[in-house]
Amino acid sequence: MQCRITKGFTLVELLVTVSIIGILMAMVFGALHAAQNSAREAATKATIAKLNGIVMERMNSYLTRRVPIRLEFCPSKHADGTPYTHDEQVEWFRMNAKTRLAAIRDLQRMEMPERFADVVDAPATLPNNVTVPDPQLHRLYASKYAAKKPSDDNNHAECLYILVSLGSPEAMEQFRQNEIGDTDNDGWPEFIDGWGKPIYWLRWAPGCAKSNSNGYSGIQSGDVVNDHDPFDTIKVDSSGFHLIPLIWSYGRSGAKNVDVGKDVHFSSSTSAMIAPDTICGPGYYVNNGAATDDSAKGNITNHSVESR
Repeated sequence: MQCRITKGFTLVELLVTVSIIGILMAMVFGALHAAQNSAREAATKATIAKLNGIVMERMNSYLTRRVPIRLEFCPSKHADGTPYTHDEQVEWFRMNAKTRLAAIRDLQRMEMPERFADVVDAPATLPNNVTVPDPQLHRLYASKYAAKKPSDDNNHAECLYILVSLGSPEAMEQFRQNEIGDTDNDGWPEFIDGWGKPIYWLRWAPGCAKSNSNGYSGIQSGDVVNDHDPFDTIKVDSSGFHLIPLIWSYGRSGAKNVDVGKDVHFSSSTSAMIAPDTICGPGYYVNNGAATDDSAKGNITNHSVESR
């Protein structure tokens, strides 16, 4: 009887086989990771689209909102009996318009807070020494803040959550449990993206205007003439263009490369929007109108066409 000797695998063949298997596994895991990120991006866009609808409905309500202030009509004569000139009457009218615009902006600031300073700060003193009565919604936010102080980590995300959950509680039915979290464990929830990171917002985001070299906005023009602030009906704010609230996720990188601590506000004396040297858009800085950082390109925002 003859014995047959079977030839085994050589070391080189084994190494080649292992290498091929490793390459195939890397390809599979790479495709799986890409698919997971695509699914997370789609989920994030869906969440941001829902938030955009809620926030924009609230913002647009101020177009027809009754402003709770008293404006004085221009009298026919001065105290000395001389009549007001036409120019004086026009200036009186314009000052009333500035006061009303400032009142709308302060209502937005108190009822649509983007940072906790908006929650705790009292109504501002406006032109003509007018003050908007403290709105009920602002008092509700302040009472929640007084009952439990939040951390400083996610101001803009947590304010977005209270704006929806307290300001439009019926809208919370749109959100699943996995779209809500408390990433800093301070008792103040946030809406979260597909990666479990907070979704942030800015009520006024002039740094995203297309007029800037890297505005990263598909909808905010920055055009003062042709796309003026719709709340400024007679254009008393010469620099006021249409500001659209910005809602964003930092995307798959999750990197926080924006300082949202810089305030964008209005002057109580002129009602004009005041922007400091540094205005924050989603992940980049704008200094004197010129974007200086391209790190926003991976962000997901409601200013992108695909997120609306």
